Amino acid sequence: RQVLDQAYVTYERLFGDLTVLAGLRLEDEHLDLTQTTLGAEAQRDNLRSSPSLHLAYKLTDAQQVSASYSRRVQRPSPDDLNPFAIQTDPTDLRAGNLNLKPQQTDSFELGYQYRKGQTSYLATFYYRIANDEFTPVTRDLGGGVSVTRPENLGSSRSGGVELVANGRLASSVKYSLSTNTFWKEVEADNLGFAGARAALGVSGN
Repeated sequence: RQVLDQAYVTYERLFGDLTVLAGLRLEDEHLDLTQTTLGAEAQRDNLRSSPSLHLAYKLTDAQQVSASYSRRVQRPSPDDLNPFAIQTDPTDLRAGNLNLKPQQTDSFELGYQYRKGQTSYLATFYYRIANDEFTPVTRDLGGGVSVTRPENLGSSRSGGVELVANGRLASSVKYSLSTNTFWKEVEADNLGFAGARAALGVSGN
């Protein structure tokens, strides 16, 4: 049983060419968990605040720059919380985690936008800090049997730049291009891995 009490407020105001939009969400979560087969029970109460702030400044009729901050919470699914192990094949089990906590992510963004007619260009620089991330962890139970269940990863940091271009080459030809260059660093000391691991990636369409 999960009960969520939520309240939120937003405020928007113009200061000449600057638009300010601020928000605050308060959320109280009460969770009662009972796994009848295993006789396992848990209760959890969490009060969280999620602020947000978005700034947009109009440079010209076609150009705008923006900056924003937001916090979001991702909750585990019921299957992720169910500790009863299910056999996926003769040597592998999969189970949930009764103590799995929600994941919290703080996101910072800077953006530039150009729009004129059917042509638009967008550049977004972003940086995100995540705590209590979900990750599957496999442990050896002996006898060639292992169990995989989700755990709260220590933390991670990620950032990158996303570029998007849309327009028309001719009366019957349109184009749409996008690319995302991103970096992520994971701290997993609580899972037995010393130090951080990082990766860099590029994607495009």
